[in-house]
This record gives sequence, C-alpha cells and structure tokens, in this order.
Amino acid sequence: MKNYDVVILAGGFGTRMSKDFSDIPKPMIPVEGKPILEHLIIECKKYNRLNILIVLHHMSDKIKDYFGDGSSYGVNIKYFVEEIPMGTGGALLAVKDLLKDTFLVLYADVYSDLNIDNLFSFHFNNESEISIVVHPNDHPHDSDIVEIKDNKVLLFSPHPHKNNIKKNLVNAAMYIINKSSFLHLSDFGNTKFDIAQDMFPDLLKKGVNILAYKTSEYIKDMGTPERLVNVNQDIKNGVVYSRNTSNKRKAIFLDRDGTINIENGYINDLDGFELTKYSGNAIKMINKSKFLAICVTNQPVIARGECSPEQLERIHNKMESDLGLLGSYLDHIYYCPHHPDSGFKGEVKELKINCNCRKPKPGMLINAQEEFNLNIEDCWLIGDSEFDIGAAQNAGCKSILIGDKYDKSKIKYEPTVIKKNIYDAVKYILSTD
Repeated sequence: MKNYDVVILAGGFGTRMSKDFSDIPKPMIPVEGKPILEHLIIECKKYNRLNILIVLHHMSDKIKDYFGDGSSYGVNIKYFVEEIPMGTGGALLAVKDLLKDTFLVLYADVYSDLNIDNLFSFHFNNESEISIVVHPNDHPHDSDIVEIKDNKVLLFSPHPHKNNIKKNLVNAAMYIINKSSFLHLSDFGNTKFDIAQDMFPDLLKKGVNILAYKTSEYIKDMGTPERLVNVNQDIKNGVVYSRNTSNKRKAIFLDRDGTINIENGYINDLDGFELTKYSGNAIKMINKSKFLAICVTNQPVIARGECSPEQLERIHNKMESDLGLLGSYLDHIYYCPHHPDSGFKGEVKELKINCNCRKPKPGMLINAQEEFNLNIEDCWLIGDSEFDIGAAQNAGCKSILIGDKYDKSKIKYEPTVIKKNIYDAVKYILSTD
C-alpha cells in the first residue's frame, strides 16, 4: 500500500459560493481559469510532493473524472470519499493509515504560493510534532487566532473572540503533522469535529509540541465571492508571486508614533494609543500591493522603565486589532527597547546601551532585510522625524518625511520626498512603483 505525503481536504459543500457555482463542487471553482484544486496539485508537484490523497464528499465524481489518477500532472492521486461528513478532524482520522509518518495537510479552498521546502525544514529542524502555518490577514476578527511565544503555540482562539485585542496571527489552514501525535488524541467517538477548533486544542492540552510557522507569503481563503475576486486580481497584478520567500521582496517600513498612530508622548498604556485617520486605508493599500508593511519603532519607554515588554505587546496587539477592524494588517513589527541616556526612575540598566537598532541607526531595517529576503534598494521608509529618515539613509533605502513640523534648514538627513501624511506617502510610492 502506498503511503501518501499530502492530504487535501476537498469535501466541503461551498455554501457561501453556491449562488455563483451551484453546478460544481467547491474545489473546482476556477481561479485564473483553473480549478483551485488544480493549483494545489501543481504546487505539490513543484516541491516534489508527488503522492496525494484527496478526501471528497460533495460531487466527488466530478473531481475524480477531472483529475483521474494524477498522471497527467506528474503525481499519483488516490481518493477517499466520505459517506457522511465528519468534519476536517474526522476526515483526517479516517485516512491516517494511508499517510506517511509525517505529512502535509492542505485545504481545497485556500490559495497559496508558499515555499513548502522551507516549511518542512522548519518542522524537522525544530523537532516539531505539529507545525501550523500562521500569518496576519485583513479580517482577523472573524478568523481563528493563534497565540504564540517564541514560535510555540500557547492557545487557539476560535472566532468569535471574547477579547478582540489580540495579535493578528491567523491560522492559515496549512499543517505538517507527525502521525505519532494522534496517539495522544482524545476519543471523539462518532461526533463531527474540526482540526483547528477541536483536534489541535485537545493535543495542546496533552502536551504535544505544536509550533507556529509565521510567514508573509501569499495565503488567502477564497471561500467567498469577494475573496475569490481578490485572489484573481492579486494573481494578475503579480502580488502572489512577489511575496514568495524564494524571490527578493520589497517593503514599506513604517514608523509608529506620529505615522501609524497619533503622536501622544511616550505611550505606556492602551488609552494613549489611537490610530491616525489615514493609517488604516494607507496600510490597506500596501497590503494590496507588492510591498510588505513593516513597522519599525523606537520604544525607549522600555529602557526608561515606564513600560514593560508585556505592556508594549498589549499596545501593539491593540494596534493590530484596530487595523484589522479597518481591513488592514502589518506583516511584522520591530521595536528597539534601548535608550542610551541614564537618570530615569525605574530605568532598566541593561537596556541603557548605544545599540545598533535605535533609529537613526539601521539595525531594525537590516534585520528585516535578512529575515524577509528584501532588496533594500527597492524599499521605502515613511516617518515623521529625522531619525526615521536617517535610518532609511543608513540602510540604503528611500524615505518619505511626513507632517508639517519640520524645518528644512535643520534637517540632518535629506528625505527622498516630503508628504503630508501616511496616506499621501503610500499613494505616492505605489504610483511610482
């Protein structure tokens, strides 16, 4: 019996899409002229994952007739048809004996362009039992949030969320699973259950090592008509291809205080944080482009002892949550906790250093360049102070100074462009790209 290294869950009814595609099953909905399932199979072939098990239910014959045994795609396909839908968790358990000891799980309503080799390297190098792909998205409030620390999953928070102030880190519905982890799974009997909402929380309680693989590569649920339109548009515009880690990418770096949020002194609690009226739409424009949106912010409040790292995390969670309500997201947040000057009550002495990350030094941008495989010359930084412009200049990228409080005669670093606000700055960058 052949063991399969990929299982694609393709048994859904596609209720949200039935009005437009009533005569075909959900996995056959066309994306740029090809069924979404065909794109997944081609991606598996690209990364040499050749033995594919597809779990079916609704209109299963139409899928089997179209793909056959997979030989025309250079892969081997086997089908398992559920007589009675048992949820994604029940479907996975039903086919576990057909799978290799370590296997990849994909969903047939998720379009992605992700470097699968990197995902498997992460899984094996970290000795993970289950690795789940997580990413920020533009609708976190109706998505399943994953709470992590140092890549280790701490909690699964399905929607609707009791507390909306959460880091925008969403379960992307792509997993690598060691089959041995099933030995710890509770007996769900004949009940219908879900992988993300039931199986993973149960295994987490049993002490199974579940790690999160965070990525800014393109992954989008195309399960609604609006999202399908967006996916098709992103493919045509080259957005999908531009975000794969195999390619040199580009980013728009964003200062925080005075750029993303209203300048309010040294913010050390949630009440002091408020987005500008421009930032939601501006960052949404970045999200729809070939640029990543990366926040780089000096936060000397940590070194001064006025805000703990945990408090700062809460403030940043509020920022991500508030942006999510506006349909936008940040791909990453870098902050510098240092401050070279002493004399503050409660200051943290080990953070009172002359570091390489405090703007105008370029440390945060250089770290992003390495982590996200950026072509720094194609990147921009938007900020409201000469420290931001200096960081951009020292890193080798272009810059936009925003606001109207600067004096050109006193600017130490010369910005590439000057604009009124973050929205005008982003609009300018995208119009010249």
